Amino acid sequence: WLAVSEDVTIKKEMGISHQDFFRILPRALGSSEFEQAGNTVVLKQDNRQLTIKLSKESQRRIAAMVVPVTNVTLTFSGYATEDLQMALDRFDQYFRKGGG
Repeated sequence: WLAVSEDVTIKKEMGISHQDFFRILPRALGSSEFEQAGNTVVLKQDNRQLTIKLSKESQRRIAAMVVPVTNVTLTFSGYATEDLQMALDRFDQYFRKGGG
C-alpha cells in the first residue's frame, strides 16, 4: 500500500495568462472532467481531489517585453505520495512545453 499523504499545497509563479492556462489545463491534468468556478478548478478522481486556485493575472515588464504572470496554488487531497508526484510531474511537463 502506498501511504496517502496529508493535504499538500504547492505554490507556483507561472509566466502564463489565464486564457492560456485554461487552454492547456485539460491536457496537463489528463482529464477535462473538472469543475471550474471563476479562477478555481476542482478535479475529483476516486477518493482524491486536486484544487487549483489562480491569482489575479498580472504582468511583469522586462525592458520592452511584457510577460503575463499568474500565481497558482495546487492543493492535493487524498493522493498517495507516488500519485501526487506523477500528477505534479505531468502538470509541470505540459506547462513547461506550453501545451505540448
